[in-house]
Amino acid sequence: MRLFYALAVLAHLHYAERPSAGRYAAVLAASALALLAKPMAVTLPVALWLLDYWPLQRWRTRRALLEKLPLFALSLGAALVTIAAQSSAIVRLERLPLGFRWSSRWSPTRPTCATRSRRPGSPCSIRSRRSTSGTGCCPR
Repeated sequence: MRLFYALAVLAHLHYAERPSAGRYAAVLAASALALLAKPMAVTLPVALWLLDYWPLQRWRTRRALLEKLPLFALSLGAALVTIAAQSSAIVRLERLPLGFRWSSRWSPTRPTCATRSRRPGSPCSIRSRRSTSGTGCCPR
C-alpha cells in the first residue's frame, strides 16, 4: 500500500506542476492500485486535498476540488466493497453469549502480556501463556 500511496502522491505533485490528461490518468491508476493493495488508502483523496491546501496553495480553485471527485468515488467504491466483504465477519454483540461478552471486557487494571516479562519461567513466557478468559491476557 505504501508504495502505491506514495506513487499516487508523487503523480499528483507531478500533475499539479503541469496538468494533463496523461498525468491525471497516472494519479487515478496509482490511487486504484493503492486501494487494491489495502483499503486503508481511502484517505488518499483527503491527503491530496491537504497537499493542494498546503504547500501547493491550489485549494481555492474549483478545478482542484473537481479533480478529486473521481478519487472520492474510487474510495467510496472500495469502502463499500470492503464492508460487503467483511459483513460475514462482523457479529452483532447481542448474538454473543453473555459470559463471553463479560470476560472479554476491557479493563485498564488487567495486565496484558506486553506489560509483563517474557523471559523463560515468567508467567507470560511463550510456553506458559494461556488465555482462560478469551481476552489474550496472561493468567495471574
